[in-house]
Amino acid sequence: MSDTGKPIIGFIGLGAMGLPMTRCLLRAGFRVVGWDIRDQPLRQLGNQITIATSAREVGDRADIVLGCLPTLDAYRGAIGAEAGLCQGARLRAYIHLGTTGAALVAELVASLSPRVAVLDAPITGGVAKAVDGTLTTIASGSPQTLASVRAVLDAYSARIVPVGETPGSAQVMKLVNNIMSLTSLAVASEAMLVGAKAGLDPRVMLEVLNNGSGQSNATLTKIPLHVLTRSFDFGGSLAIALKDSSQFLKEAEDAGISVEICRAVAAAYHRTAAQEGIDNDMTAVIRPMERAAGFELPQSPHR
Repeated sequence: MSDTGKPIIGFIGLGAMGLPMTRCLLRAGFRVVGWDIRDQPLRQLGNQITIATSAREVGDRADIVLGCLPTLDAYRGAIGAEAGLCQGARLRAYIHLGTTGAALVAELVASLSPRVAVLDAPITGGVAKAVDGTLTTIASGSPQTLASVRAVLDAYSARIVPVGETPGSAQVMKLVNNIMSLTSLAVASEAMLVGAKAGLDPRVMLEVLNNGSGQSNATLTKIPLHVLTRSFDFGGSLAIALKDSSQFLKEAEDAGISVEICRAVAAAYHRTAAQEGIDNDMTAVIRPMERAAGFELPQSPHR
């Protein structure tokens, strides 16, 4: 415990989501030990946090550690490796924030157990809600583990939804959420392109859609803020879209369920990554559609 009586928090991976979440923890009065392979996000926090030189050092200094990393291999290297978090002497609980699929969570549980409690707790809401501290946390793990880290989750979450007592269940729920989000963006882009080419004003279409049964997160935020402005800067890369859709398809395959619509959506993002570059924003999914149609959705400033 710190001198405030609160546990010392470790944060591994201070990227687009991890950095604002760390700021939420600081505002809540937690002392934070941070580590990232890049210096830039650590420099942004200056002397507000203790900077560790390795993931293992985070586990030596912190009671509860959160992991928010971009790839499965990054998690394996930072947590399960010989010099990883699993070797940390002080660590007593690990909160898994990423969308990685249930199989990786099982790997991490095996490498951290039995000394370290694991809460599978992926987040949804995007960067804006990470900044505001109003994310939704999907949690799976023992009730005792959830209770022991609840104050940490509350620092950046407006809502915490338990979905089961087995770590990994929250991963499945997050993948269901993400494939539905990716689908709504792809479908809204394609459908609105048809409407615009037929002469409809995109802003008028959005007014109808957002006050009718066609409403989705895509029509409420991604299309007006990041597509019609032609900024394509929602903050989620095509690499993330490919990772999440591939993991969902694997879950469906394991369950023996044919998901042809979701496969078509995944193919649309793969096509976009091939044409636009994997580091481009996922809202660029409309660009190959526009090229095929020989027509671009008219640019319109947000209002």
